[in-house]
Amino acid sequence: MENRSTLLEQKREFTRTRLLDEALELFRTKGYVETTAEDIASAVGCSRATFYLHFKSKSEIMIGILERVWPSVDDSVDEFAAAVAAGLTKDELRVRISNDRAVWSMYAGGLRAFNVAQMVDPEVTKWLESKAARAVERVSRAAPEKIHMSPRVQRTRIVILSRIANGALEMEDSVDCPSSEVVDYLTDLWADLICV
Repeated sequence: MENRSTLLEQKREFTRTRLLDEALELFRTKGYVETTAEDIASAVGCSRATFYLHFKSKSEIMIGILERVWPSVDDSVDEFAAAVAAGLTKDELRVRISNDRAVWSMYAGGLRAFNVAQMVDPEVTKWLESKAARAVERVSRAAPEKIHMSPRVQRTRIVILSRIANGALEMEDSVDCPSSEVVDYLTDLWADLICV
């Protein structure tokens, strides 16, 4: 009986993983708004009912995708906060931004889908804003003595710069602009706020 339960759990996890993988691919290629639960179920080869056994909505599956990538985002934020506290230089910042750009390029089109979902879907927006707020707090607390502005202004600037960075990384694929120029521009923007 225990083996059967384990087998069913494995099958459920396999189906859930396939739904998440196919949803990300469809969000990347077709777009978040245009993709339906039926599209995702069809891509996996299951019914809409199976989709709804695993996810209550398209919002929930997008949050599931984000939950899969968020641990690496959290690790990156912690490393970034530690670097800021240690006295991050502009050259070190450029390397970090370049590395982050390379990571996001693995999700070509995925960042666009994440950004669209955040703009049009209140559930995704709420989830991302709560995660982003904690990340911003960690960075802004890293070295307050090195950042000469009020915490509120600092948090506001970090949020704005984060959105600019997402937009720049997202449009890099669609605009004839070398990635080195995007990295240099983002480095200049961020250096003004956090570099010694």
